Amino acid sequence: GLERGIGVLAFATLLNEPESAFSRLCRSKLLTPRLALLTDIVAELQHMGRIRSDVSAETIVLLMAGSYFTASATQGGAPQHWARSAVEAFWKDE
Repeated sequence: GLERGIGVLAFATLLNEPESAFSRLCRSKLLTPRLALLTDIVAELQHMGRIRSDVSAETIVLLMAGSYFTASATQGGAPQHWARSAVEAFWKDE
């Protein structure tokens, strides 16, 4: 979803030109709604006891998104099993 959503190049523009019209539009139309949806999903999983609740849902979403872009920047793309590893960092074993 991160690659298909705004893409890594668009993300770089957000970082380099945070107050540009493009960046404001991306935040309001793409990022904010998607992050809100993901945060709601994580909060529901926390409520169900499926993932850690000692970290805020918003922080989990931002950490996962940040780790994706960092992996892409440092490794030329997200590692093959990045999604599983990222989720397992917060998933509770039962």
